[in-house]
Amino acid sequence: MATNKCPNGHQYNSNIFGDKCPFCLENSHKHISQVSERRHNSVRCVQYINDADWKNVSRIEYRFGESSIPPQYHRSYTISICASSKTISIDCYGKELLKKEYQSTIFEFQRLKEILSVLGISKHEETDSHGCTGGKTEYLRLYKGEFCSFDGYVYHCVGDWGTLNLPKEVSELICDTIPEGVKSLIESTL
Repeated sequence: MATNKCPNGHQYNSNIFGDKCPFCLENSHKHISQVSERRHNSVRCVQYINDADWKNVSRIEYRFGESSIPPQYHRSYTISICASSKTISIDCYGKELLKKEYQSTIFEFQRLKEILSVLGISKHEETDSHGCTGGKTEYLRLYKGEFCSFDGYVYHCVGDWGTLNLPKEVSELICDTIPEGVKSLIESTL
C-alpha cells in the first residue's frame, strides 16, 4: 500500500486518493461513487447505512482477526475511532501486546465518516463458510453513544462469508488513521 503524508501530517492511501488528502478541507478529492446495488453476491441486503445514520455515528470500531497460526506470528488488532481519539490494540489470541492512543479531531472524524458513507457498506443475510477453516475475519461496529447501531463480520476463507459487505477500501482508510502505521506497530510486537 502506497501512503502519502500531507503538509498537515495526515497519512492516507495514495492508491485511493492520489495526491489529495481526504482529511484536509482545502483539498478537493474525488468521491468513490455510491453503491446503489442492494444485493451482494446474490444475497439480499438487510441493512444499509444511510446519510442520517452516518451523521449520528459517534464511534467506529474495526477489528481484524488473524487466521489460526502459531502464536509467534498471530497478530489481530482493533482500531477504535471517535471525534477526540483513535486507539489501536494489538493482541495475540486475546492477550493484549500493545495499545496506543492518538489524538483526533472532530474534523478528521467527520471526514472519515463522509468518505466511508459512499463505499456501500451493508449488512446482509448470513452466509455459511461450509466448514472452511483457516481464514481471516474482519468486523465492523458503529456506535451511537454506547449503543451499537450496526455490526457485522466478513470471514475470508476461499470466498467471503458472514454478514457484511465490506469493501477493501474500508480497512485501508481506517488503518491509515493510525499515524505510525498498523504494519510497523504489528512488527514491533514480533
